[in-house]
Amino acid sequence: MKKINILKYSILALSALVCVTACDKEKDEPEDNNVVDLGLPSGTLWATCNVGAEKPWDYGDYFAWGETSSKSVYNWDNYKYCTGGEARPMLTKYCDDPICGDNDFCDKLYTLEPADDAATMVVGGNYSTPTEPDWVELCSQCYWIWTTDYNNTGVSGYIVYKAKCDEDKAINRGYHSYTRDEVKGIIDNLTGMVLDMNWLGFYNGDNPLSEYSLADIHIFFPASFRFNEGGYYGNYWSATNSFSPREARYMSINNGFLGPLGAHYRCDGFSVRPIRRK
Repeated sequence: MKKINILKYSILALSALVCVTACDKEKDEPEDNNVVDLGLPSGTLWATCNVGAEKPWDYGDYFAWGETSSKSVYNWDNYKYCTGGEARPMLTKYCDDPICGDNDFCDKLYTLEPADDAATMVVGGNYSTPTEPDWVELCSQCYWIWTTDYNNTGVSGYIVYKAKCDEDKAINRGYHSYTRDEVKGIIDNLTGMVLDMNWLGFYNGDNPLSEYSLADIHIFFPASFRFNEGGYYGNYWSATNSFSPREARYMSINNGFLGPLGAHYRCDGFSVRPIRRK
């Protein structure tokens, strides 16, 4: 009888330990960075909030590309991986062209390392900044619709729904995007070409085949550009460097436009939306 009681209490103690461990794990993952499964082919989970935001409609903090702290001024003079300042910015990391590197520096790094990733360092080790392919997948595989008043908050931006049918996915609604190499090829061969406007990310989310509401699985991207007084634009970093090493790829949004292939100077401050791999 005594042996049975010892076994019983041992099982109860083990169950309590598992419960405490699970609760601690939940506490380690901030509530404002819960992730959503949008049914993407890669299985990637997207956070509901920007880094530094408490609610999905909050803008959150801004970061220069490759930096993990926000600041009040964003330029080459105070950029972490640069010498020479605004007059002659020369890179000290993430550079594949010695012409742009300090003392011909060249490391051929194209993707943010964890120590330079604001999503990883601020939110947690399981999170990261989306790469360019992550943004392309999100743009093409979900249903996007612009709003000027998300959930009665007065905040403009894109609601991104888990598509209820293939026909509602942006890729089947006239939207198309290109990879880094394809974009470079297009730029290298522009002479005499007529640009298809879809290359630039123009998109119309009106009249989906299915009905969508905020009760459906979704995330929201506020139009969070720093100098965006009217709330019309949002710029979000990717973890991918551009083929011009002083620039990095970013996602740009406004009404009728999804642009995951933009390139901008790394020293500027943009929003960061974390992802988590399954």
